[in-house]
Amino acid sequence: MRWLGLCVVVFCASVLADRGMVPLEPRIRVFEPEQNAVIAFNGEEELLYLTTGVRASGKTAAIQLVPFPTKPEVSKGEIGVLRAIERFLWRRMLQRRHWKAAQDAAGTLRNGVQVLQQQRIGSRNLITIKANEKEALLRWLKRRLGGRIENRAWFRRLRHIISHYHACGFRYWVLDEVQLNPNTRFVEPLVYRFRCPFMFYPLVVSSLMEGETTITVAAFSADAAPFLKAMPKGFKNLLLLPNGKRGVLTLSSDQLKSIWRNAADLFGSGETVELCIYRYKGDVKFESDIPETVGMRKRVAGLFERLAKASSDAEAEIAWVLADLAEDYLFAAPDKAHLLKQMRKRCQKAPEKAKPEVVAAIKRALGYIICGLKDFGLKTLRGVSARSMPKHYLAAVKFLLTALKNF
Repeated sequence: MRWLGLCVVVFCASVLADRGMVPLEPRIRVFEPEQNAVIAFNGEEELLYLTTGVRASGKTAAIQLVPFPTKPEVSKGEIGVLRAIERFLWRRMLQRRHWKAAQDAAGTLRNGVQVLQQQRIGSRNLITIKANEKEALLRWLKRRLGGRIENRAWFRRLRHIISHYHACGFRYWVLDEVQLNPNTRFVEPLVYRFRCPFMFYPLVVSSLMEGETTITVAAFSADAAPFLKAMPKGFKNLLLLPNGKRGVLTLSSDQLKSIWRNAADLFGSGETVELCIYRYKGDVKFESDIPETVGMRKRVAGLFERLAKASSDAEAEIAWVLADLAEDYLFAAPDKAHLLKQMRKRCQKAPEKAKPEVVAAIKRALGYIICGLKDFGLKTLRGVSARSMPKHYLAAVKFLLTALKNF
């Protein structure tokens, strides 16, 4: 992230990183004038640093929702992280005489719901919950808000958004209760730490908001390529390199330590880290996240229906289905036994002549994971031992080996 400008934006904007904000007072509208986020990801675990700048058309209490694929740990973020990125970019840009480009970039439950944790950070009341059923989550929200949301237009959007994340396998949410005023203000930054096999930043949940927004996302990772590829339409790369092209900036994990110590701890000592910075300006309505979240269960079910009619030329497609299923194993761990059972049941119904292709497809899916295709977040795993392989890769391999054994 070209932090001269980006840092200024990120720091001043108090990362709003995709939280849907729900006003509790009738006729009060909530706006997201600016969002900023800093992400650190090592292939297995993510730190998501968010600060929030919002305003309401009147004085109101509001609740924010942030979805997660796994249980998050929430802690207070320090403003110093944003300032440190800014200082780092200034030094790099001045050294390379690209200070102007850097400056441009910078400025620019019960009943299905389980309450896992309640905590207060500054003025925010945070509740971490797990909801296995979307209707249970909606009922829980109605009870907590005293039924005041049932007839509002945005409650229909809330239902749609919860359905979206539920279909994607998300079961964890953090509810953030905060007081808002008509004047734009920034509340305490938060850091969410959670396990995930891919770098994730939620966007769809922001559709609960109204109006225009500016989103700036800075991301540190060992390999930025999958994240860059996953950027939705409308996001622009802010990082202008010395060669005049836009791309990523490299630094060492030791350098990252001076910027964000907790993020540096995700990487090995001396490991190369890539930094990218993207910005979006426009309507707050989004149809996909980063990366695009897909209703995996629907996709798996539909593709396995096709598997029953598999022919010899379907092997490649089946392989990708199984690779996706392996990812779903990681993405929605509570359902892994059911998914494996579903997989066996559907494949048993497949024509006998198709089973060799199924076995070959499983083996190919294993190969895809072991070779570390870009969809799994690594450039290559050639020469990497099982001992040093990321745990989520090993889990996917184990899942596919179990599937192979059952054929």
